[in-house]
Parts: sequence; C-alpha cells; structure tokens
Amino acid sequence: LLVASPQLGLFWHELLRNSGAEVDPFAPIMRLLGRTNGFILEKAAVVLGRILSLKPRPLIGESDAGTEADEVTKRHLRTFTEWIFHQLNTAHSLDMNECPKLHYALSAMMALLTTDVGRLEVADMNGVAMIVQVLTRATAAVAESAKPTTVQLIYQLTFCLWCLSYNQSIAHKMVTAELAVIPLLVKCIPVKEKVARVCLMTLKNLLGSGKGAANDQMVSAGIMRLLEQMGTRRWADEDISEDISELSESLETDVASLSTFDVFKAEVLSGSLEWSPSHKNPQFWKENVAKFGEGNYQVVSALVDMIKSPNTSTTTLAVACYDLGAFIQHHPDGRKVVSSFGAKQPLMELLAHSDGEVQKQALTCTQKLMVTNWEMLAK
Repeated sequence: LLVASPQLGLFWHELLRNSGAEVDPFAPIMRLLGRTNGFILEKAAVVLGRILSLKPRPLIGESDAGTEADEVTKRHLRTFTEWIFHQLNTAHSLDMNECPKLHYALSAMMALLTTDVGRLEVADMNGVAMIVQVLTRATAAVAESAKPTTVQLIYQLTFCLWCLSYNQSIAHKMVTAELAVIPLLVKCIPVKEKVARVCLMTLKNLLGSGKGAANDQMVSAGIMRLLEQMGTRRWADEDISEDISELSESLETDVASLSTFDVFKAEVLSGSLEWSPSHKNPQFWKENVAKFGEGNYQVVSALVDMIKSPNTSTTTLAVACYDLGAFIQHHPDGRKVVSSFGAKQPLMELLAHSDGEVQKQALTCTQKLMVTNWEMLAK
C-alpha cells in the first residue's frame, strides 16, 4: 500500500498529532525492530523508512500538542536511523545470506532517503561517511569475487548516495569533505549495468558542486577515459547512453583546465595506477618534480604505501616502483625522501614478486635508491 500510495504514511503522523501525542502509532512498529524473524524485521524496517521519511502537513492553529507530536516523531526518526547505522557498523559479513540485517537496513535507508526529511537526518549523523566505508569494503570484495549478493549491496549503497545527492547542501559536503565519494563512484561504474546507471545519475547530480571541485575530481578519477569506453557499448537501458553523453559534454571544458600534475596526483591518491603517459614522460618529471614536496611529500608517501600493501594490484605495484625511481632520479633529495618513508624493505621484498614486470621495476628502483651513480649500472 505504501509503495502504491506513499501519502498513506501520513495517517501515522496525523493520528499522533490528533491525539495530542497520547497515542503513538509508530511505537508498535518500532518494537518490531527487535524481532529475530527475518521477514517481520525486513518489512517493519522498510515500512518505518517510508512513513518516517514523510513530513506531515501543518495543522491550522497548531497547538503545543502538535509540537509535542513532532518531538515524538523526531525521536523515532533518530532511533530508527541509529538502528540502521548499527547494522552497518556491526555487519560481520557483506553476504546477504550470512548477514541479512545489513541488507534489511539498507533497504530501509533507501526508503528513508526518498525525501529531505530522511536525507538531512542521515547526513546529520555522518551517514555519508558510513555509506562510503561500507561501499569501500564492498568494492574490494567484488574485485575478488563478483557475487550477486555483493553486487546488490553495491547497488543499494550507490542508490543511497544518489538519493543524498538530490540535496544541494549534502551534495556540497559529499564533494568537499575528505570522503573520496567521486573516485569511489567512478570505480563502481564497471561493476554492473544497474550500478553504472545509479553511479552516472549521482555524478550528474554532483556536476558543478563544490564550486566546480566535483568536476575536477571526476576528471582526475579518470572518468573521461571510462566514458569513452562506455560510449562504444550498447546498453539495455537507453538512459545510460544519454547520461554518458551529458557527463562527457559537461566535463570536456574541465579536462583542459586541469594541470598534468593535478591529474597525476589524483591518480596516485586513488590507490590505482596504470601506465598513463605522464609516468614515463621525462619532461613531466623535470617540470613537476618540485611539486612532489607539497603536503609533506604526500604523493611520495602514497606511492610507498602502495608497495607496502599486500592488496595492491601488479600493475599498480610496477608503476609505483617506476614512479619512485623517477622521483629519486629527478629530485635532488629523492633518495633521502623515499628512504624516510621506509621504502627500502618493501622494494627488496618485491624483487621476489611472481610478476616479472614488478620485479624489473622494483630492481631498477632499488638500484636508484641504493647506488649513488646508478646510471653507471645501466651502461
């Protein structure tokens, strides 16, 4: 009934108000959140998401009783949102079969976020960061095994971000806060067509947010190359092609305004590297090596973190080793800076890596790090 006619949910609010807050019609459903039966729990959570997302019509000459009713509703909304976040925080698994409460909570949040009432409540409780945290786990899991339940989880999480992006103030926070929402959305696009659709719609909503910062982040995350690849495919959902065209046209002007180093830095900080032109371009290193000192050598630190992590892909490892070697070669204090971040030991370990390209780049980088006149070794 609530799906067919969402406004039916207003009856709960009106009963609470008309009774002067003496009758609480939300309470019986709220108590169902403590049930162990999955069917009851799921339906109760979704119903609460739908009715608590609604804003009741103001009564003519509303008295203090109406204000008291509003306070009761706010308490239920806060308690319900806390219940959702508790499920996200305590989920021991991302698998629907192993942790069904996580998926019940996400279904409820999808319903709650259909209005600004729910969006503002979730955002006020730092919900964007919570969603990003779980989505980061899910994208890492789907990279290892694209289980249908994990794909569905990613769809639910990106759907929540899409709903949140309809509020301008929240969209601004999604862009300006250190949440890496946009790179994460770009990373999720290839997962599945329905996920791509939601990600693209979210990115469209974020265009221009943060005084243009959103557009820069999209370009830096490599979306132009991805959109170009996607543009050659045939999609079952025709709206995807329209979204691709709209995003491409909107971002074309931003591509030219970004400096080469900005793009390089964004790629490094994303944690995923490819053999893009800048890496092996001597001119790039000569012109930009001084910028690597920004943020206490933030880019160098990120590169060293990549070679230390056991989860880094082989391509990223090889490129990171090459970049560290190039930095050592072109920066007057390169060896000292790279050593200060503890690069020596992980580089030595990569010499025994199973991938030949990683071995090669690790060896060259190690030579540059250990030997002052390393150029002589190549002759």
